Amino acid sequence: MDVNRGTILDGDESLQEVGQWIFYRMLRVASGEKTKSDQSDFGAAESAPWVLGATM
Repeated sequence: MDVNRGTILDGDESLQEVGQWIFYRMLRVASGEKTKSDQSDFGAAESAPWVLGATM
C-alpha cells in the first residue's frame, strides 16, 4: 500500500480513512508485523530503550 498520507490534501482520502489506516497499521506492527526498517535489518538500531534506575 502506498504510504503517502498526503492523499487527504489531494482529496483522494478523508481524514477518517487515513486515521483508520494509521490505527490498523499500528495494531499490525504491535502484533508482530515487521516494519520496513525491520525487514532491512535496521529495526534494532532505531530503538533506544529506557535505562532502568537511571538518575539525573
